[in-house]
Amino acid sequence: MIQRINFYVKTFRNGYSVPLYNIEPLWLDPIIGYSLSQYNSEQSIILFLQKLREKPKNSINYGNPGTLVFVDENFVKIDCSPAFSDLKVDVQIDEIIKLLEGYLEFIKTYESCQIPGVIPASKLDTWTCVPKEYVKPEWWEHQKDQKNGA
Repeated sequence: MIQRINFYVKTFRNGYSVPLYNIEPLWLDPIIGYSLSQYNSEQSIILFLQKLREKPKNSINYGNPGTLVFVDENFVKIDCSPAFSDLKVDVQIDEIIKLLEGYLEFIKTYESCQIPGVIPASKLDTWTCVPKEYVKPEWWEHQKDQKNGA
């Protein structure tokens, strides 16, 4: 069902940024994106992944306000009809796990300042960007050596 997942960082004019994802096919993106939007931090994703991996036998609602997200042994059943129109979809648990695992890795990459040119909101008070000319050449050599495994 999920054909492709794209991870990206949305940056606002004031410098604030947030890691996001979108899903293809595009009709599926708002359904899954909105209903799982409360899982947007390392801790919340890890906890939800644990619950998904348990594959509960009884349906439990994990949805965002206005949506119903029921998890059973094989599927995550998403019902957005309380908030929107008749938007309902059943997605295999393994696909949602793959999505959230990828998103978790992307958030970790983002939060550890590993996306070139992007400073996460949590680091704006302690990090800064400066032109290369203000950085000692030895530092650039050190970075090149680390990248090449030296």
